[in-house]
Amino acid sequence: MNKDIKFILVFIFFLCVLQLAFGDQIFLTDQETEYIASREPIKGVSADGSGPIQYTDSKGEIKGISIKILEEISRRTGLTFEYTLYEELNQVGKAYYDGTDILFGIPDQYTRENYTVSEPILRSNTIFFANNSVDSNNLENKTFAATFGSPLPQGIKEENAIYFQSREQAIEAVDSKIADYGYGNPYSIAFYTLKNGYRHIYTIPHGKEERLYRILFIKEDPLLISIINKAISSLTVDEKQNIILAATSEVERELNLSVIIKTYGNEIFIISVIIISLLTFALFLVLSSYKKLNFQKSKYKTISEVSNEYLFEYNKSKNKLLLSEKFKTLFSTLQSLEQAHSSLTSILSTLPSDKETEIISLELPNKRTGFFRIVTSKIPEHTSKLIYIGKIIDISKMMERHNYLENLAQIDGLTGILNSITIRDKIEHRLLLRKKNDIDICILFDIDNFKIINDTKGHLEGDRVLQLIGDILTKNIPFVDSLIGRVGGDEFCVYLPKIASREIGITLCELLIKTFQSENIFVSMGSLFIHEEDSFEELFEKVDALMYTAKNNGKNRFVVE
Repeated sequence: MNKDIKFILVFIFFLCVLQLAFGDQIFLTDQETEYIASREPIKGVSADGSGPIQYTDSKGEIKGISIKILEEISRRTGLTFEYTLYEELNQVGKAYYDGTDILFGIPDQYTRENYTVSEPILRSNTIFFANNSVDSNNLENKTFAATFGSPLPQGIKEENAIYFQSREQAIEAVDSKIADYGYGNPYSIAFYTLKNGYRHIYTIPHGKEERLYRILFIKEDPLLISIINKAISSLTVDEKQNIILAATSEVERELNLSVIIKTYGNEIFIISVIIISLLTFALFLVLSSYKKLNFQKSKYKTISEVSNEYLFEYNKSKNKLLLSEKFKTLFSTLQSLEQAHSSLTSILSTLPSDKETEIISLELPNKRTGFFRIVTSKIPEHTSKLIYIGKIIDISKMMERHNYLENLAQIDGLTGILNSITIRDKIEHRLLLRKKNDIDICILFDIDNFKIINDTKGHLEGDRVLQLIGDILTKNIPFVDSLIGRVGGDEFCVYLPKIASREIGITLCELLIKTFQSENIFVSMGSLFIHEEDSFEELFEKVDALMYTAKNNGKNRFVVE
């Protein structure tokens, strides 16, 4: 018996070792193995200027997601590849006749009929991009940036299109106002925006189509097709994501203020959140519709019609909700009415039996949110069945006023940025959440010789300078979660959590100093990268000392530690 157990344990251990050693290998037939051993290098061709999918860098090296996929296929199978990228698409077209084996990194819309293609090596959505001067709601007679070989999207006339050899040229044309707008994949748009520092383009997620990038086999070679498809299928989602991240991180960009300020990291994140939100909302819409509502008894209907309240009856035992006809005047579309019914049912099902009032929010038509006070009362003769009658009272205007006053209490009335109490509270909250490896920077500065400005030019001019500083800070700090506030008098504070590197923080300090100088404003600035678990008082004392070091060193400068 003990021998059998030992044998089983050894066998399991052996299987684990095999899994670790050959987890990323693929299983090939003897015929495929012999084919690989005798196969000459596979000649591959694609179009240049399609970064980060495939492109030639400044050193003449061919790089991109497609190349890394081919390298991984080579590592897993033993196949070897030779790649060539052409700047013009008509050169790529010659590959069908010159002995080339494959076209790689090819979107489905570029493939030809009667040619075999591989499993997708990359999936991407389509986004709309346009020059900042273009209204996305009025594209009639606007110029579309197209690429040779790609069919025009539906609804775009040939006379309104300008064709370019590569995606990079098309994006460059929109940034330069040669063309007005175009469609592309988010990887390429973000890649070339980072690489070239485009400043005149905005993007909007667009549900046109999913783009699939594949390998096209020019020669019908079943063994080669089988081997490559096996290798592609063996790549996990995480492995593909790592390849994409590795390829996009190789973007070459000049380290200048334009590129740093206009980086698209936050925009891509926002687009992803929007896409996920839209998909979640779409999933909600396809839920099975509810049966037609049985409306309240005539006495409830009469009361509802003569009042400004909305009545309902709820059977908690059966989780069944009946709404009065008056609800239709508030939720005027079938979709909004069904959503309100679902949300209100969910709220009532979790409402404690002893709680008769509650403030809730419901989605109104046109994506508006309404706030209501819900009042319920148990029907005495149905106590055992838990049946309630109730009403919701619209308090949206009162809540809007409350939120307005609450926000107003956090803002400095002169500069429009956070006041001293609010920025302190928010920095203290951030210090509690900050992780050890997070790179946070705190910047504190005041205006050099501000008293002279007030004494010689008057307090109105002093106020104008303070307002101008508030405008400069809000316009030149691109981080979504940045904290900007006036801590008192002519003293301002900026706190940036989780920035990518120290260099970005230092560059921002340089930018602010130069921008202030361009308006004849001179400041002494202290900047501190957070390393220790300081309290707000300890942090402020350190950065305040750095600010006074800058002032003692001649003013109109910053000191960073």
